[in-house]
Amino acid sequence: MLEVTMLHASNRMMLIFVAIGLTSACRPAEDPLTDTIISDEPYGIELVLIPAGDLRWDADETRHAMTVHLESFYLGRFEVTQQQWKAVMGDYPVELDWDALPVGFQAEGAISERARELAEGSVVVGDSLPVERISWNAAEAFVQRLSERTGHRYRLPTAAEWEYACRSGSTGDYHFGNDTLMLGEYEWYGENSGGQPHPVGQKQPTRWGLYDLSGNVAEWTATIADMAPYERLYPDRDFGPGISRVYRGSHYLHNKMAARCGYSHTYHQALPRGPVGLRVARER
Repeated sequence: MLEVTMLHASNRMMLIFVAIGLTSACRPAEDPLTDTIISDEPYGIELVLIPAGDLRWDADETRHAMTVHLESFYLGRFEVTQQQWKAVMGDYPVELDWDALPVGFQAEGAISERARELAEGSVVVGDSLPVERISWNAAEAFVQRLSERTGHRYRLPTAAEWEYACRSGSTGDYHFGNDTLMLGEYEWYGENSGGQPHPVGQKQPTRWGLYDLSGNVAEWTATIADMAPYERLYPDRDFGPGISRVYRGSHYLHNKMAARCGYSHTYHQALPRGPVGLRVARER
């Protein structure tokens, strides 16, 4: 893996999402060049070369202070669209099939009403709209099939890679700095989205040429969440069995605080979560 991380697998599951603001800094070894965008046909996956560099995390309630060194990799210029999903997977399911979940979740009461509510999300359909309402398992199936069909090694970015790319060399709360009045120029979030997703790439990009990093839909990462700190923070909440994954970024229903580059979320990998989609990474 490219990430040196303090997160470990846990045998605990979270049926609701928890978000904690995180503080970190980004120091790239070099800036990417403007001609480092490649396209993987026939699916039209555009990728930006992310330079090698360091990401520093400060200590908080959920992790130790540390510095992560990241080697260069490619990251999707845009979030995966519904058109791309259909081209790779064959269809884009609008209706959620709860019976398709693992047997352990089909038992009466295993899926809370809150979990069902979070999974529903938007039902807006359009080829240029980002994929959403998918589980981590579904996102992983997409990158595996994309790898098989293209001959390149696609994967989900780690949480550290995602944040490093989101910052694009910035050390502020947001990739454009700390002025929240500028957020609407870069992201779709609760105050300007009209409560629905929008076609990818309509707002301004980060300095490294990446679109919708902190808005439109949130994005799954490969990182397994260590639930122990959250259990200590929220002792009255019921965390069931299973593995949770980290997803990053704000979405069209979130407030501006959730759009910070260091904001993090966790959710069970087998449950669909709306509005959460994906952005692909690719090895060089």
